[in-house]
Amino acid sequence: MKKFAVFFCAALLLFSCKDKDKDYDKTKALSVFAVIDTVKIDESLNKVEINLPAQKNIPFWSGSSSAQNQLAENFSKDFSLKNRGFFFDKTKEISLSKNSPIWFFYSGEVREHFVFSPIIKDGKVFTLDSAGALSSYDLSNEKRIWKSQIFKKSFLKNYRTPRISFADGKIFAIAGVNQIAAASEIDGKVLWSKTISSIPISTPISDGKLVYVSSNDNKLYALKIENGELAWIQSGISRATAIFGSADPVIYDDQVIVSYSSGEIYALKKQTGEAIWSQDLNLSKATSSDFYLNDIDATPLVKDGVVYAIGNGGLTAAIRIKDGSFLWKKQIAGIVDFWAAGEFLFIIDNSDKLLAVSRKTGGIKWISQLPELKKPNKPQTKIFYSGLVMAGDKLLIARADGQLLIASPFDGKVEKTFKIDKKISHSPVVVNGKIYLHSIGKYTIDLIEIQ
Repeated sequence: MKKFAVFFCAALLLFSCKDKDKDYDKTKALSVFAVIDTVKIDESLNKVEINLPAQKNIPFWSGSSSAQNQLAENFSKDFSLKNRGFFFDKTKEISLSKNSPIWFFYSGEVREHFVFSPIIKDGKVFTLDSAGALSSYDLSNEKRIWKSQIFKKSFLKNYRTPRISFADGKIFAIAGVNQIAAASEIDGKVLWSKTISSIPISTPISDGKLVYVSSNDNKLYALKIENGELAWIQSGISRATAIFGSADPVIYDDQVIVSYSSGEIYALKKQTGEAIWSQDLNLSKATSSDFYLNDIDATPLVKDGVVYAIGNGGLTAAIRIKDGSFLWKKQIAGIVDFWAAGEFLFIIDNSDKLLAVSRKTGGIKWISQLPELKKPNKPQTKIFYSGLVMAGDKLLIARADGQLLIASPFDGKVEKTFKIDKKISHSPVVVNGKIYLHSIGKYTIDLIEIQ
């Protein structure tokens, strides 16, 4: 899921309790994101080819890009090329077309609304909006099938983290309050709603027996999917400050992988919550700081018995799932959901560099600088990215301010920039060769389909 990242002012964090009404100079803002400038190309990878996995069509989207990455590394997508220029000077470029928004409604003030990845299944799309309403739409005719108010409607404020996932005929949802709900995919009827002592912040992920969700105080809750009864709770180290975002739990065999804002990552037994091992992704300089944010906001990936994880605390690591030992670790900091395809990880770091990282060694094959600032030399205009996937042998990158970038996985070069001009807070969703983005415009909230 990508997550929102926020750009904090140091003065605001330190003094907001004393003088809330003061206007601060944004030009003096300090980034809470770790910037590690040690990334460099590993010359030993010069002769190592990047071989792309075969394209695979996936007809559904469960709500978690990490879960989808376990199913396919390269989604089916036909990027048609069109000719441009005169007869003797023709070039070919990727052609994309945006359909009319599948659905939309008046949203009011944009900054008060938040939407994340939809669910797509059996020709239907499910969305949860910032008013707490769950809706189902028919993708073929764009008509709404049903709408269900699963969280109490408030006319004073909107929910900030409306996240959903699908398993076993149920849609699991959180919205930034101390509740988790399960609704029927058939009619949206609330099957159960559970109040807990923490605020759930991750996408709820289910293995068909339990549903797992992490909270704002670094706990993982496991609830029974049939009735919401609490099965167990696991606790990490609590942190007073965190980036607005959260990594999703990841299910792999009989384990669930969970990561927290403390920079910790745990492997737990699914049925009991017993810790098998734990590691952290913090550089030593950051472990004692309450101001420096060590969050793991990018959801880890698991491939062939290895957990790949990146944190804002300064490290990217490959961890053997059987015993928690490091296969390798590198000084790469990031908060954006990344992608595994073939023998490489494709990562966007905190400097907005797109990296191809070897899964075997952690070495960097290539580095491509993505747009970092909207205005040169003005850090308060930093550009944020929401996630990336591979489809049609290309990297699809969602830019939070409303652009879809298409880049080559062979060198990271951006080949096409497609303007959405609406706020995007999740990785691109690719189903049946089409791209979907749940986005927020000035006056509308849209589900956009891109051919």
